[in-house]
Amino acid sequence: MSDPDLDAELARISFKVELDRSAASLTLQETVFEPGATIEVSFTASADYRPDSWIGIVPARTAHGSANRNLLHAVSRETLSGTETGQLNFVAPDEAGDYEIRLNETGNDLELAAVAFSVAAPLVAVPESSNTSPDGVVVTAPEPGIDLVITVQSLLSVMGYDVGIPDGQVTQKTQEAIRAFQRDTGLTEDVSVTTDLRDALLAEIAARKEASQ
Repeated sequence: MSDPDLDAELARISFKVELDRSAASLTLQETVFEPGATIEVSFTASADYRPDSWIGIVPARTAHGSANRNLLHAVSRETLSGTETGQLNFVAPDEAGDYEIRLNETGNDLELAAVAFSVAAPLVAVPESSNTSPDGVVVTAPEPGIDLVITVQSLLSVMGYDVGIPDGQVTQKTQEAIRAFQRDTGLTEDVSVTTDLRDALLAEIAARKEASQ
């Protein structure tokens, strides 16, 4: 308020316009994808978000909170351009691991929503092997192929077991994760990487997904 005769400001009140964080949401129908698969994400936003606000994929290890930090690590992204609701399609990263889709408001450098997913190495058909020759002599089973090991590591990671980076090597971490999974599910503890282990992991993931619906 001002008095024109005195050319002076007589009173004032300050206010702050709060960003509508509650308008932001992200939803996925699936949470595990193969590399290159289509990821469809549903979103809601607010028309008040700056037009260059965006939704994108970042590695899950990226710290939360900042739109600018997320931008530095983004694998791919799409600009909202004022859209308040809709669906976007992304392509799953080539590298297996844990990722998140995050909604970022650029005007205030804020991350407003996030949803997690994992990329698992594609399943590769591996022929079953036997440790007994036709004449009954026990022979040493061949080492598991790198693709099978990566698949098992990726599935263990999806279930929350720490295998480090899925690299196709049966490391100490991978062996400990296998033992933990077998203990948790009542299976005989055996750190061998086999197609039976892969199938058990897939069955457990499917059962958990069904139980959560």
